[in-house]
Amino acid sequence: MFLLTLLILIFSLIFTACKEEELGPSIFDTNILEVDPELSTYSFDLFLQTHYRKPYNIRYIYKLEDSGTQQQYNFVPAELQYSKNMAVLLKYIFLDTFKENIYYENFDEDFLKKHAPRQILLHGNLARNRANSALIRGSTEAGVKISLFDLNTLNVNNNSDLKERYILNLYHYYSLILLQKEAYPLEFNLISSAYYEPSNWATVFASRENARMMGFVRDVAAQDPRNDFAATLAEYLISSDGQWEELLIQAGWRANGQHVLNAEGFCGGESILLKLSIVHDWLQFIWNIDLNKWRNQVQMRIADINHGFIEDLLNEYEID
Repeated sequence: MFLLTLLILIFSLIFTACKEEELGPSIFDTNILEVDPELSTYSFDLFLQTHYRKPYNIRYIYKLEDSGTQQQYNFVPAELQYSKNMAVLLKYIFLDTFKENIYYENFDEDFLKKHAPRQILLHGNLARNRANSALIRGSTEAGVKISLFDLNTLNVNNNSDLKERYILNLYHYYSLILLQKEAYPLEFNLISSAYYEPSNWATVFASRENARMMGFVRDVAAQDPRNDFAATLAEYLISSDGQWEELLIQAGWRANGQHVLNAEGFCGGESILLKLSIVHDWLQFIWNIDLNKWRNQVQMRIADINHGFIEDLLNEYEID
C-alpha cells in the first residue's frame, strides 16, 4: 500500500511538472513549402500538407531518401498508391484519435503537435534482423522518427492483416517514442527480469502461446523491458475485448481464478495484467491519457475499416 501511494505521488509530481512546461520552439524545420500544382502528386501532397505538416509538423516521406534510410537494409520505394492508402489510414486510425476526448482532465488539443513523430518514412519491402533472422516491419529512431516497412503488400480490404502488420506496429513504435520522452516505473522491469532474451527472443519465443505463458503479449516483448512495455500497450489498444480475453487465456489466466501455471511456477496472464496496470497508470499520471478511452477510439475506428473504406477516404479527401 505504501509503495502504491508513493508511486501515485511521484506520478503526480512529474505530471504537474509536465503540465507547467511551455511548448518551446521545434528543433526541426517548421518551414512549409508550397505544394506545386504542376506535379502529378499535387492532390496527395496537398493532403499531406493540410493534415500532417501544418497541424503537427509531421513529414510523411513516401519517396525513398538515402539520408533517412537505414543503410544496412536493401529497401525499395513504397509504391505511390500504397503510400496514399497508408496516409489516409494513419490519419484515421492514429492521428484523429488524439482529437477525441481520450484525456482524464482538460482536453489537450496540442498533444500530438507536441509529441508526434517528426517523420514517418515508408519503405516498400521488409527488413530482416541479421542476428536472429526475424522479419522487421518497422522501426523508430531517436524518439522522432517512425519507419514503416512492407508497404507494397498492403491490403486495405483485409482488416485483420491491417491490424496485425501495420496498426499494431505503428502503436508499438509510437509507444517507444513516448518512452523516450518520459520514464516509466522501474518496477515494470522486475516482473519478467529473468526471462528477457535480447538476442534470441525471436527463436526462444517463436510460439506466441509460449511467449504468453511466460508473461509476454508476443515475442518482441521478450526483447527488453522497453519493448515489453510498448508491446503491452499496443496489443491492448488494438485487441477487442474477446481477443484480449483469449490472449490472457493463452497465458494461463482463468476468470475463475484457477490459473494455469508455466514451468517456472507462475501464471503468465497475471504478469501481463500487472504490466498493463503499470502502463495504465503511467498514461494517466504522466500523459493525462485514459487508456480505456483511447482503446475505445482505436477499436471503433478499426471496426470501421471494411471493404472499400480506404477508397472512400481517398475520395473524401479528393486524392487522385
